[in-house]
Formats: sequence, C-alpha cells, structure tokens
Amino acid sequence: MVRRHFFSFRFSAAAIFTLLFLAGCGGAQSTGETLTPEEAARRDALERFDDLLAIAKTARSPEAHAALAPLCDEDGLPVACAELAKMYRIPLYGAKRDAEKSVAYAQKGCDLGDGRQCESAGRWFAFGRDGIERDKAKAYALYKRGCDLGWGKACFSQAFPTRELVKNENITRAEAVKAAQALNQKGAALLEGVCAENDAEACFELGEFKTSAAGGPDYDGAQIFLKKSCDLSFVRACISLAVKYANGTGVALSADDAFRYYFKACANGSRSACAAYQNFTATMAGVRKRLGEDCKKLPSKLSALRVAYERRCYNYSITLAEGIGGPVDEAGAEKTRRMLCDYGFQKACDTLTASQ
Repeated sequence: MVRRHFFSFRFSAAAIFTLLFLAGCGGAQSTGETLTPEEAARRDALERFDDLLAIAKTARSPEAHAALAPLCDEDGLPVACAELAKMYRIPLYGAKRDAEKSVAYAQKGCDLGDGRQCESAGRWFAFGRDGIERDKAKAYALYKRGCDLGWGKACFSQAFPTRELVKNENITRAEAVKAAQALNQKGAALLEGVCAENDAEACFELGEFKTSAAGGPDYDGAQIFLKKSCDLSFVRACISLAVKYANGTGVALSADDAFRYYFKACANGSRSACAAYQNFTATMAGVRKRLGEDCKKLPSKLSALRVAYERRCYNYSITLAEGIGGPVDEAGAEKTRRMLCDYGFQKACDTLTASQ
C-alpha cells in the first residue's frame, strides 16, 4: 500500500513578510533593465503576489489570504483582485463563500482594466444570487466594458439576450439581431487571438461558444479548442470533453474517451471528475438510462426537436450494442436503429446496412 503524507503549515504574518522581504532583496539585483518607477512597482507587486499565492496554495494560511488584499486594494494589481474574487466565489484556500466580497473584488479588477473580471461581476448582477440584487442594466454595462477591454466571453454575454441590446442601446429588434451577430463574431475573434497565446481559459470559452447555437454549432471546431484547453490543464475543458464523449454530444459516443478525459480532469484536481472517474460504470449507466428515456420520447417530438432526439436515440443504440453502462443488447440496438431508420435517420440506416 502506498502511504501518502500530508503536512500542514501555518505561518504568522511576521514570518510571511520576513520571507517576502528576503525574496524581494534577492529580486532587487540589477538585470540590466531600465524600468520606470511605475513598471518597477508593478513588477515588485507581481513578485509579491506569486510568493503569497504560493504560500496560500501550499500552507492554506489565513494570513496569506489576508496579505493578498493589499496587492489589489493598494497596489492595484488586477490578478490579485481576480484571485480574491475567485477565492470568495468558489471558495478556495479555506475561505468561506462570500458573494459580496467576490463581487467587490471582481468590480475592482474590472475598474483596473481586467475584462474577465467585468464579465464575472456582470454575471452576479445578471442572475442575482446569494444576496446580490439582480440588476440587468448594471450587468449589461459590465459586459460591455469587458468586451471593450478585449475579453471575448463578455462580448457573448453582451449579445444575449437581444432584448437587453434593444433596451440599453435604444435600437430596434432587427438592429439588435445584427448587433448581436457582430458581438459574437468580435468575441470569437478576440478569444481565438488570446487562445493562440496558450491562454487555456480563452480556448475553453471559444470551444464552448462553438457548441452553442450562436456559434454554429461547429462541433469540429469546438473539439480543437477544448482539446487544446484541456492539454493546457484547464479542468473545465477536460470535464466538458468527458461529458460530450459520454453523451455523444457533437462527437461519436466513446466510453474510452470519456474515461480518459474524466481521469485527466481528476488528475488536475477536480473532485467531481474524480467521482465520475472512480464510479465510471455507474456514470455511464446513468448516461445510458437518460439516453434511453430520451429515445422513448422521440415519437412525440415535433420536427424542430426531432433531430436532437434522433441523435440521442442513436447514441442509446451504441450503448446497447457495445455494452456501455450495462450489458450488451444487440437485439435492442437493432430494434432502436430500425425505428430510427424508419424515421429517416440515415446514420441508423447505414449502420444497419453495414452490419448485414
């Protein structure tokens, strides 16, 4: 049996700042660079942020959490504000969830020019939860600022719903539809540019957008960006891929690929992915059950919804044929595919022909 040892550390505030002072002295050596006082101060703040964040992640020290705040409030470091907003939203590092603090730090980051934090703050006001009052006008203003600052996801949020464009821009619905299309195109272009610089979050957001109706959907394109994001260890992208392969959403249903991406997300720290990975048989049994239930609903669906349900029904036939989430049921798979073929779902007809 492999033994794992876990060590917990607790540092006093004095010890933390002693460490940072010593680190700062070491980092003050001349590198031949000529920096303005503002640039030097910003570099110093970034170095202190990295040191404090490392302590927070390793030691879970409340003193380190508190020490991050001055970097946001006094030094005006957007990345520190973003980390604090995330810390109180998720929450992280032993902090308690606090919506007001999360919103305040996100808005501070937005004020400092971080478009991602504008979009994050906007979502709090758009949905109104955990004591934050719903304010769609404020949400729209934050989305617009985030988009103007170059964060593509904020452009997507500004574009939807179009009635907010009508209201806030004082335009007609037809004009709002065109404006939304332009915002979506702008957002996609911005994210693609940032993704090219190996920004995992940007790759993820672009991949998710491409799976939406506004983004096409373009499942092949989505896969490219989601896989890149996952390869860059962005957990949400790995989970998204796992779910898509498990359900056959935009890709061929594949238990092997779903298993692999759940494992990768688990290895990168996702508890939910670890649970799905460790109980993979049960996970896929749940998928098979849901697909089967959707398949039963197919005859009652209108033509506008039928294509989506036909795909789910076909994926159900795959789980039966390959024994995914339950025993192999070749007769059930054939019966399901014949029903789909009768409805005109060509893929099912082709599969039946190939199996003869």
